[in-house]
Amino acid sequence: MNMGMVVRITSANRISGDDKDGIYRAVLTFTQNTPSGIYNVYVTAYDAIGNNKFLGPTELIARGFPSQLRVNMPARIIPFDFDGDGKADISVFRPSNRTWYFQQSANGFTGFQFGDPTDKLVPADFDGDGKTDIAVYRDGTWYIVQSSNGSISYQQFGLSSDIPVASANVQ
Repeated sequence: MNMGMVVRITSANRISGDDKDGIYRAVLTFTQNTPSGIYNVYVTAYDAIGNNKFLGPTELIARGFPSQLRVNMPARIIPFDFDGDGKADISVFRPSNRTWYFQQSANGFTGFQFGDPTDKLVPADFDGDGKTDIAVYRDGTWYIVQSSNGSISYQQFGLSSDIPVASANVQ
């Protein structure tokens, strides 16, 4: 994952040997397995024409920039992970009996009746527990079975002719 940071270089914080003021783009790179925590910052700053300068914590502090960065890594997003084990699960919705069927990688086969045959399916992790929630969109209303506690919530948003789009919940 790349995180961008803008570094403004002025006469007060000019990089040694650089006689140009300007805005440098700094790219910080973290892997998906980087744990959350506080990290020292090492920056390679690139200007608009590709010149670069390396800045470590000492150089950043001397120029008035932060030398540490708190990183809260987002959870890995696994679409259609109904059992929360980090693997996508196979699922189908059968309109004839209004039932969702799952072949979960951790919990095996299960079914759950929810929705109407004409509903638009919008499963996503709406409650932020790392498991995909069963959800449908009907005539401008979202109906969600929360996997964290089994409760059903609903929210009016949109028109019956809209195409619903559930977004990822990254925390």
